[in-house]
This record gives sequence, C-alpha cells and structure tokens, in this order.
Amino acid sequence: MLEAGVKPDNFTYAAILDTCANVATVGLGMQIHAQVIKQQLQSDVYISTTLVDMYSKCGKLQDSELMYEKAPKKDLVGWNSLICGYSQHGLGEKALMVFEEKRPEKVNPNRSTFLSVLRACAHKGLLGTGMCYFHTMQKEHRLEPEIKHYSCMDRWECGNCGEGCKLYFAVSAG
Repeated sequence: MLEAGVKPDNFTYAAILDTCANVATVGLGMQIHAQVIKQQLQSDVYISTTLVDMYSKCGKLQDSELMYEKAPKKDLVGWNSLICGYSQHGLGEKALMVFEEKRPEKVNPNRSTFLSVLRACAHKGLLGTGMCYFHTMQKEHRLEPEIKHYSCMDRWECGNCGEGCKLYFAVSAG
C-alpha cells in the first residue's frame, strides 16, 4: 500500500493493529505503531484503543498501560482491554488495581469488564473478593451474570462440587 503511494488512514491502521493483536504478532504491531506516529495519527481515539488492545494481547502490558495513559480519551474498550490483558497474563492483582483505580469518568463496567475481573480473582484464588465483585455486578450495576461469569467461580476451587454451578442452578430455579 505504501509502495503504491497510497496513504493509509486511521481506520486502515486500526484494522491492521487489530489483526496483529488477534494473532499476537507484536513485532509487526510495533512497526505499524511507528507508522502511526510517523503519520501523526496517535491521537486518534480508535487507534489509541486498538494499540492498548494489541499490546495487551501480545503480553506487552507496560506498553499497553502506557498507551492507555496517553490515550486522548479513556473509554470502556481501552479500560477493558487493559484489565483483560493483566488478567489473561496472570497478573490478577494488577487487573483488579486497574479496575478500581483507572476507571474512566462516566464509564460503567459491563459484562466483559466483570468477566475479566472475575477471571483475575479466579487465577489468584480470591474467593471473597470475587464474590464481592459478582454481587456488585448484579446489585450496583444491574448486570445479570451469564454462564461464563458463573464458570469463573468453579475455578475458585471453593469445594468439590463446583460452587459456580450450584449458584447458577440456585439462581436459575428462582
């Protein structure tokens, strides 16, 4: 594209960065990031959020957090990407810290946010903390849990029978 003299726009760069994130090719993603800087597109909200996601999925969590901090507008997608990245890479405490301390103004967590938070608790065996978040999800944010939220609870190793399944069937039965 560049060799043909066609200048990519912000959507093209964001699409390429998203592809890099999904196949975890951080080297190519960093090259595209350099092109974004060269084209002075780093202040684009869509690109900055995609950079947070790409670095997060590729395990470059410090770079992901840096992109989040530098984002012109902090939004739900970038916040979720950062929380999810820390959770997926076994840094549950950091995921919970981001959830508590880096929440964008006027942004409420959604089911994806809570899924990452519950997974972070599951990875660290934080039963009490996880249960608090599970109840906060329902009571404060009025979000009905899905089966994947309950399945996180089975990973907490609360008992031999799978507390998440017990809770799911108890709630489902009314």
